Amino acid sequence: MQCDRNVRASAIRHTRFSRCRRPASQGQPLLLEALEPRLLLSVYYHFDVIASTGQQDQAGYTLNSIFPEVSVNNAGNVAFVADLTGPTTGRGLMVSNGTAAARNIAFTPSARRYSFAKITDGNRVGALDTFSGSSFVRSWDANASPPSWNVVSTSLDAFEAVNLPTAANDGGFGFLALDTALDTSLWFNATGVRGADTKLMNLFGGGYRPMAADGGNIVIRNGSFTAGDVVLFEGATMTTLASTITGGWNTTGRAPGISEKGEVVVWAGDRGNGPGVFASVREPGGTRRTIVIAGEADTNGDGMVTAADTPLPELGYTQAGMNVQDLFFSGINLDNRIGVTMYHN
Repeated sequence: MQCDRNVRASAIRHTRFSRCRRPASQGQPLLLEALEPRLLLSVYYHFDVIASTGQQDQAGYTLNSIFPEVSVNNAGNVAFVADLTGPTTGRGLMVSNGTAAARNIAFTPSARRYSFAKITDGNRVGALDTFSGSSFVRSWDANASPPSWNVVSTSLDAFEAVNLPTAANDGGFGFLALDTALDTSLWFNATGVRGADTKLMNLFGGGYRPMAADGGNIVIRNGSFTAGDVVLFEGATMTTLASTITGGWNTTGRAPGISEKGEVVVWAGDRGNGPGVFASVREPGGTRRTIVIAGEADTNGDGMVTAADTPLPELGYTQAGMNVQDLFFSGINLDNRIGVTMYHN
C-alpha cells in the first residue's frame, strides 16, 4: 500500500491527511485523517480556560474562588463573580474572554456581594448586588468602567427584596421580588431603566430560575422540586407550556431556557413516556408547537409518542458480533438549565 501525505491548513484547524492507494483488487482508495492534539474532538468548539483561582486580575487582585453562576455571550465574553484579595478584600464582578487577565467591572472589592451575573451580546452585565441590608439589580457596561445604574432596588423602590435577575440582549430585565404584601412575584423591566417595572405573576414554591429574551419574553418554572408549571410571557400574554398541576406532565425541570428572541423555549420533564427534553416552537402566525428534542420514544420525529414509534438507541447501537449494547437516555437532570440558540439568516 502506498501513501501520500500532505497538510491542509484552515482558520479552524490544521489537519493532516494521509491518502493511501490500495491495489485495485482491494477497492477504492482509503482516506485517513489525523487530527492535531486537542482536548475536544469537535471542530466547532474549543476548550479554553478563561480564569482560574490563583490568577491575578488586571488590577492585581488575586482570584481566590469563582462562583458557579457563569454566563457567556455569542462573542465569547464571559461574566462571573469571584472572591478577590489585594489592597482590599471582597467580591468582584469579572469579565474576560481568555485572551487577557480578567477585569473587575464593578466597585472596588468590599463588603458588597454580587451574584447571578449575566452578560448580553452587547457586553452589558446584569447582576444582583447586596449591600448594607439592601439589594439591587444593577447593570454594567463591560466595555467601560463604572459607574453602573440601578434597574431596581429595595432602597429606592417598593420591594422588600429583589433577586435572580436575568437580562435580555435588547436591554430588558426580569427579576423576582418580595413586594410589600410579602408576595414572591415575577417582574419584567423592558427598558432596564428604574421605575419601568411590570408585575407578571405571583409565584409559589421555590428554586426558581427565570430567563429573559428580547421583545419582553421571559420563561419561568413556577413550582418546586420536580413539579409546577413552565410558564412563558410574551409581553403581557401568558402561556402555560407544561404543567404537573393541570395534568399531562409527571415532572417539569426548574430551569427552562429560551432562545435570544423567544422563538423557542426548552425544558426537561416527563409526561408519562420517560424523561425527555422538550421544545415549544413559535410557528408563523404566532401559534406554538411542542416537540421532543431528546428522550421518550419518539422515533418518527412528529413530536408525539404513538404506536407508530419503535424505540431506537439515541447514543449508540448494538454492533453485530461485538459486545456493544444499545445506549438510551436513562435520566435527564431537572435542575440544570436547558440551553437553546436560534441562528437567523
